[in-house]
Amino acid sequence: MKVQVLHPYGYCYGVIHAIELAKKTKAEHPSEHVSILGMLVHNTHVIHYLEELGIQTFFDSNRSLEELLSDVPMGYVIFTAHGHDKKLEELAIQKGYQIVDATCPFVQTNLKEMKNVLKQNKNLIYVGKKNHPETVTALSMDSHIYFYDVKEGFIDKVPPQDEPVVILNQTTLSILEMNEIYQNFQKQFTHLEIHDEICNQTRLRQEKVLHLAKNIDLLFVIGDIHSNNTESLYSLAKTTYPHLSIYKISSLNEIQDVWLKNHQHVALVSGASTPKEIVDDIASFLEKYMHKKSDCTNH
Repeated sequence: MKVQVLHPYGYCYGVIHAIELAKKTKAEHPSEHVSILGMLVHNTHVIHYLEELGIQTFFDSNRSLEELLSDVPMGYVIFTAHGHDKKLEELAIQKGYQIVDATCPFVQTNLKEMKNVLKQNKNLIYVGKKNHPETVTALSMDSHIYFYDVKEGFIDKVPPQDEPVVILNQTTLSILEMNEIYQNFQKQFTHLEIHDEICNQTRLRQEKVLHLAKNIDLLFVIGDIHSNNTESLYSLAKTTYPHLSIYKISSLNEIQDVWLKNHQHVALVSGASTPKEIVDDIASFLEKYMHKKSDCTNH
């Protein structure tokens, strides 16, 4: 078995920015409570790493961030890389917290573009995944935004078909999914302006999957269960290669021996918040596994 790690892999710039900002905040205020409201980035390994540095994460999928804020000890509150509702920031300031904004620069650019469109009084469609923190942030900007969920379609309201419409989107969606949505919108709306906001790292990783070497017979998609860009990679791979053996894992210990039988060429692709060390460990394990298998066969 030959192992191919698809590049890029490891953290994207937005993840690096958020982690370094959290570490810097704690280093500059070692005696203060430093907390993260929500998952800083969507990877449990990162959350555990930050906890070892004394930075506590407050996350519960069954509770709102407003509710969780009441549990956060007074000190510094870091808002996640996905952006946040400005009303939540105002609430935290009113309560006396020091605010640190770790929003990904690419998400910030997307939000600024949305503001520009809204200032022009144009109909704005935002395409995203319902309840994803980036989508929640975007929709909190203005009640007049038309929300299109990637699975369910328009939620609550649909813009007039004969009026100019601008479309923007969550940065971590599938390029195949978005292309299909664009095509449908072009049939539905007379005047459509598309702003494709899928970030470069998400796009590059998906394009590598779309152009897999023909001899690849096993693909591992590596990332956290909460990571939408990992889910997009997995969904894209399953759609593009319906007969290929594809497994989504978050770490080495999830790999089952039965998955590796009768395969000769394996590729690894990872989400933008997956630590490089996780991917390297999996690649090393697979290479050793195949050396051992080869030795047994030769004997």
